[in-house]
Amino acid sequence: NFVPGEDLYYSFSKNKKIIKKNHKLIAEIIYEIALGLKELFLQNYIHLDIKPENIIISSLNPVKLTIIDLAYCQNLSKKNRKTNKGTYGWTSPEIILYNTYYYNTDIWSLGLILYLLLTGKMLFNTNDKYEYFDCIADFTNLHGVEDLDVKNIPNNALYLLDNMIQNIHTYRYTIDQVLKSSFLKQVDK
Repeated sequence: NFVPGEDLYYSFSKNKKIIKKNHKLIAEIIYEIALGLKELFLQNYIHLDIKPENIIISSLNPVKLTIIDLAYCQNLSKKNRKTNKGTYGWTSPEIILYNTYYYNTDIWSLGLILYLLLTGKMLFNTNDKYEYFDCIADFTNLHGVEDLDVKNIPNNALYLLDNMIQNIHTYRYTIDQVLKSSFLKQVDK
C-alpha cells in the first residue's frame, strides 16, 4: 500500500496484448528486475520469492519498478543455506527440494517471469506444493513444452529463457550472464 504503482501481475493482465508483443519493453522489465537482484546479490542476499506480485511497476515508459516483500530474503554467508520458503509455481527446484540455494536461485524465478511476459501464461500454473514438485520433476527444458509458440518469441529470448530455467543450478545463468544476454542488449542503458 505504501509503494506507488501496481504489481507486475496486475499490470501485465491489464496490458497483456501490448506487453506480449513489445519485446523491447519485456527486455526492459527483465533488465530492471535483474539490476535489482544484482544489487541484492552484492549485499550477499537473495530474494527467494521473486514473482510478478512482488514487482511493483510505477512506470512502463520508462520502466521503473520496485522489488518488494523482502521477508524471505536470505543471507548467502550463512552456513546452513537451505530453506523451503517461496511461492510454489515460481520458486526454484533447489528450494522445493530443500537443497542449498545459490546466487542464481532467483534466476529461475526471473526466467519464469520472462516466460510469462513472452507467452502470456505461467510455465507451471500451480500453487500446490506437490503438484509443483511433479511439474518440476517432469520438466527437462523448454523444448519439451508442447504449447510453446516459438514463432512469436525471438531466438535470443528463447536462448536466454532456456539458460535461466534450468533444473540444475550449475547449468543456470548467473545474474551477469542474464544482464549481458543478447536479448537484454536492446535495452537503452
